[in-house]
Amino acid sequence: AVRDRCPICGYPMQFRWNKNYGLKLWICANDQEICGFMTNDKRGGKLSIQKCDWCKDGYLIVKQGRSGYILGCTNYKQDKSGCGRMLNQTHYLAWRNNDFGQLDPSSVRPGYMFQQASAPHKEVTPEMIPVKRTMKPTTERRKRQVHTVGLAVRTIEKDGFRVLVDSEGKLLTDMVLLAKLRKLRLEIARKNDLPAFRVLQNDVLVRLATDMPVSREEFVAIKGLGDRKYEQYGDWFIQAIREYLER
Repeated sequence: AVRDRCPICGYPMQFRWNKNYGLKLWICANDQEICGFMTNDKRGGKLSIQKCDWCKDGYLIVKQGRSGYILGCTNYKQDKSGCGRMLNQTHYLAWRNNDFGQLDPSSVRPGYMFQQASAPHKEVTPEMIPVKRTMKPTTERRKRQVHTVGLAVRTIEKDGFRVLVDSEGKLLTDMVLLAKLRKLRLEIARKNDLPAFRVLQNDVLVRLATDMPVSREEFVAIKGLGDRKYEQYGDWFIQAIREYLER
């Protein structure tokens, strides 16, 4: 049965079983790529279930905290072991609205005013382990790079991005490309008057800068994307990746 309204977009919410979480959840009936709000407890207000950014298989669900409702990891145990990731209301809203810990300079966010008062914008590459390049990427080399995410066994976090590394700690994500894609996302967000994370989430940008898709098929195959995202923004990101590989 359809009941109540989504606190984010106002669409009706459905209360149904979700096998991925093993819980009955309130889920927004709007297109998932537009809203995607869902919660296990409506008393959490705008707190929406998230994939835990600290552990591999946990989820941040609404829980009762000491001073109100919070998001807490499903891998936390009563003996205080496991994953202790928590987000209170204030932290969650900053994490969501400011591009997961980053100042989001979209026109509807506080970071936009900060950027206008700052020096002229310059493209800044996130400070990460430098990627060694001894030759220009070729088509053959690019094909070897595409879909290398399967080699990653862990991630490292810096400047709000959880980038991919292999079992030896070697960086798989191209940080120079990641900076270019982040700049492109910001430009698209401004043109459409959207917060940047509504264009593409940070983890999706990382996968684009790792897999480097140059066709529709490769783009929609990446987790977190699909035909709808391709129709909206796919050509722009694919063109940027192609230009980067051909430089």
